Amino acid sequence: MSVKHINIQLKHVDDSSMNIHRKRYGNGYQYYNQDDHLIIDKPLLKRLRSLIIPPMWSDVQVCRWDDGHIQAIGRYLKGRKQYIYHSERERIRQEEKFAKMIDFGNALPDS
Repeated sequence: MSVKHINIQLKHVDDSSMNIHRKRYGNGYQYYNQDDHLIIDKPLLKRLRSLIIPPMWSDVQVCRWDDGHIQAIGRYLKGRKQYIYHSERERIRQEEKFAKMIDFGNALPDS
């Protein structure tokens, strides 16, 4: 069985593209846009929830575009910045790493 990959042209984004914010609400979270309006758009909320942002992250910011190479940024318990990358970017990086391993294996001397 072969796996077919769809190549998406991702946007290279920076912090200015992270204009959706997560705020605690009751036992969960709500998301707000750059104008601090509550996001109620169901397809957008589905995308935001699918990112599976760790609950312990603070200062969470999410990319406004679903094709941004970085999808979310937050701070871990010790204040370190953490990233959630687009799944296509992760797939490409894994393929590049695997290709390097094949080259490495081929460069090893015969035993």
